[in-house]
Amino acid sequence: MKNIRQGKILAIDPSSKKTGWALWKSGKYIKSGVLAFDSFGGAVRQCLEVLDSVSPIDALVIEDQYYHMNAKTLKVLAEFAAIFKVLVNARSDKVAIFVIPPATWQAKMLGGGNTKRDERKKRSTLLARMRTGKDRIGEDESDAVNLGEHFTIYGPYTRTSKKGTGKKSAGRA
Repeated sequence: MKNIRQGKILAIDPSSKKTGWALWKSGKYIKSGVLAFDSFGGAVRQCLEVLDSVSPIDALVIEDQYYHMNAKTLKVLAEFAAIFKVLVNARSDKVAIFVIPPATWQAKMLGGGNTKRDERKKRSTLLARMRTGKDRIGEDESDAVNLGEHFTIYGPYTRTSKKGTGKKSAGRA
């Protein structure tokens, strides 16, 4: 069986206005971009365009949502993540889908602790610039790049709890 981390990975950082995506293959960054949409139909069309340009994929990795945000934003983000999941499954039932909490990949890739949001965003952008070679890269795209790299290094399960508790931070959707 193929190591899923070394397959073709599409990482998604959902957002209510701009959604970042990044493609990794055999542990190497391939390309990334941003989807900007103002309607449900626009979101579906752009998701299809991305999937057409990167298919077939072995895994879809989606950043989970913070639950402390307002309900309307959380609903929009959940709908967008669902769009990608449905479209991927409609193309192939062999694609593994994983949801990874932001704190999990950020702790490993950006350094843990009580880092403020602005500092995490700066670190994410800097790391993504180094990885992609792009001079200009936005927050959403950089988070997708770093989420994808996290998955290629650590896989779908990364321990965030104390050693020996057996708790894991992410799972298949």
